Amino acid sequence: MFIDIFLYKSYNNKMSNPETTKANSPENENEPSSTDDFNLRSALAGLAERAKQREPYSHETVKISLRSLLSLAEDLPPISTILYPGSAEDTSFADVMGGNVRHIDPDQKAIEVLSKAGYAGIPTTIEDYLAAHPGETVDMVISYNAGTVSEELAAAIRSGGYVIANNWHGSANDLGARDTEFEIVGAIQPGGTVDDILDPTAARDGLGSQKYAVTQEGSVIFDPAEIDKLDPETSTIISQERNTEHLWLFRKLAPSNS
Repeated sequence: MFIDIFLYKSYNNKMSNPETTKANSPENENEPSSTDDFNLRSALAGLAERAKQREPYSHETVKISLRSLLSLAEDLPPISTILYPGSAEDTSFADVMGGNVRHIDPDQKAIEVLSKAGYAGIPTTIEDYLAAHPGETVDMVISYNAGTVSEELAAAIRSGGYVIANNWHGSANDLGARDTEFEIVGAIQPGGTVDDILDPTAARDGLGSQKYAVTQEGSVIFDPAEIDKLDPETSTIISQERNTEHLWLFRKLAPSNS
């Protein structure tokens, strides 16, 4: 079952800090817990500390769920070209898939940090990378917290190749809407095991966005019917992608002959 996450925390974070921050999801999407507030503060502190240290970092829950999700991509070659645009210093995917992962980021310092730690990285934008590698065939793209997959990047993925995406910036939503170009293979929650993998139908059901509202008094409202009754002059209505931290696996379809 999907749980919509980060709605309450996202609003609090925007009010207190302009940086986007991740945390664990509450068990009840309408009742954020004190544990979530603690996790949010911890995540903020962790981001601030990493900004000072500039060291490679990884997410254990991502690695756990990634290992399970990759069971759906058994035809991925042992030696593959896997691009991770906008990686920053995140090594989560390379820790699972090894040296096949090329971290691509215009942040020179981030790539230096990764290179010193033995990870493959190229200090450039994905646009400049593609321009410098015309005709290169890509087996997989990682779209994780770094925007959507452009048409140019999608064109570089071979037929039958894959994209792993989360929904933090609506990347999974975007790929799910491109159903003549990509098909959903499955999805998994953070830290999920093989038993938690969602089939294509359930994975698609987890896409989309959800509105919530914050009143002048500070109340957070999730009920769509109640939101419709609110005065927009005295309430803030926010649209948030659903299930931002789940991982989706998409497969690129072969070009249609029609």
